[in-house]
Amino acid sequence: MDVLIKVSAKSAMQLFRGCTPDYIVENCHGRCCRGSNGISVAIGASEEDRIASRGGVVINGLLQADRRGWCPFQQDDGLCALHSGDDKPLGCRVSPFTINNNNTLIVRNRYRLLRCFKGGTVPAYIAFHSSLEALFGSNALDIASRLSNGDGDLVYPIPHDKYVTIMENAQNRTSARVMA
Repeated sequence: MDVLIKVSAKSAMQLFRGCTPDYIVENCHGRCCRGSNGISVAIGASEEDRIASRGGVVINGLLQADRRGWCPFQQDDGLCALHSGDDKPLGCRVSPFTINNNNTLIVRNRYRLLRCFKGGTVPAYIAFHSSLEALFGSNALDIASRLSNGDGDLVYPIPHDKYVTIMENAQNRTSARVMA
């Protein structure tokens, strides 16, 4: 069963720099994978076994940092060792987007603090198109086309399991902030 999600046009139109492997290696070094207290990678319950099989440790829905204080899958150049595989957590695949409590797709606030936002010239829905594809599948092209045409907020379905994982991730991050 799918869940209908509103895509916030205002949020999707925020300007970023393109998120490419070259940009990651040369400029940002994968800072989106890290938070002020180490890493900021939430893992849904349905993903925990896959992450554990790759050597990751998950506690209370959060991936634990390696000896560097980084995501254990982040390479020294900032790129993700899981980037092109099916084991990459959904939260990572859909970043910088998340779903708020009103079932609206938005860009998470923390991304406006990162280097890829400052001086950006590319709308988020283009810069992070693969994130839209991870959520909306083939509808991502239609979403991008309609946003380019200025259609305003849009409503599209996502699979229920993806919705559950994203909402779990948000809860895990909130719980971690409360415990800190």
